[in-house]
Parts: sequence; C-alpha cells; structure tokens
Amino acid sequence: MSILSSLKLSTKSRKAEAADKTQQMRRRFLAALAEQKRAYQAEQAGQHYTRTVEKCVKTETGDKVRQRQERNLRRMYWQSGSTVMFEPKFAGRSLKLGNDGATTIEIDPAIGLGETINVVMKSVEAGEFDAILLNAVAGRKRGGRSKKDGRPVGDGSGTVALAVAQTSTTPTATAASKAKAGR
Repeated sequence: MSILSSLKLSTKSRKAEAADKTQQMRRRFLAALAEQKRAYQAEQAGQHYTRTVEKCVKTETGDKVRQRQERNLRRMYWQSGSTVMFEPKFAGRSLKLGNDGATTIEIDPAIGLGETINVVMKSVEAGEFDAILLNAVAGRKRGGRSKKDGRPVGDGSGTVALAVAQTSTTPTATAASKAKAGR
C-alpha cells in the first residue's frame, strides 16, 4: 500500500469530462484558434497551409475506406489596408465580442496576429468566452422547422417553434390535433 499511497489519486472520470459541453466547446474553439495561428505562421514563412481530414469513401466494390484529404483552411483573418483584421468564428457564426455587436478585432502591427490569438486563447481557457460560445451555438439550433405532424425539429428552442407551441395549446388546436392523431 505504500507505493499506491505515493500516487496522487483523483475522482475525475473521462466520461464526466466528455459530457461537459462547456469544456467541449472550449477545446474545439482552442483547436480552431491554434490552427489559425499555424496557418498565419505558414503564410508568413511563404508556405501554403492545408489541413488534413479523414473521410469515408465507398470503393467500386461497395466497401467503405478511410482516406486522407487535404483541405484549404478558411481563414479568420484578412488584410485591410495596413492592418490585419481577425474575426473569430465558432459553430459557423461570427462571435459577438462586445456589447455593441462588434465581431472583429483590429490587430496592432506591433503586437501581431500570433500574440493576439494567444491572448484570445488565454481568455477562452479562463472561461471568458463561455457565454459568447453558447450564444453562437444557440443561434445555430433549428427550432423553426417542423415535422409533418406539427412537432418542432430539434429541441424546439427556436423562436418560431416557441410561437407554434404557444398557439397549439389553444383548446381547438389541441382537440383538432387529437382527432387527427386518432386518439
């Protein structure tokens, strides 16, 4: 027992960390920022940066085979005159960074894009971006669509789905839907 007692034990489990959505968002966003930083460094060195993805492809015999493919990276930065602009994106949306709805960061040439990405990464690790990332993901939910029987697609968190749910609670709509369902 003396050898086991020399180890630092913990109650954390891999399942608990994998189930934490906030940690997943942080990891994904940090990975995307790191990739943007690598692309910028490659661009500064005069090289072309591509990312490698694995894709399942059907062969002629019908078997599925994993293949590696090179893909261009969608850059979150661009040159605007003499300054570099950086627009962080997550879940396919530009992140609203300020209260006024600002989505871009103007990079000071003395600091550079690499250092700015480092500052953003530190703030993500500190949890300052959690609400911003949650808003980006929440705006991506598909609550406006509905199935043929009127139920919303997804979790129904969209504004249209909420309006549909509120109007369908009237007695006539409820009776009509029960009659239609054959209850």
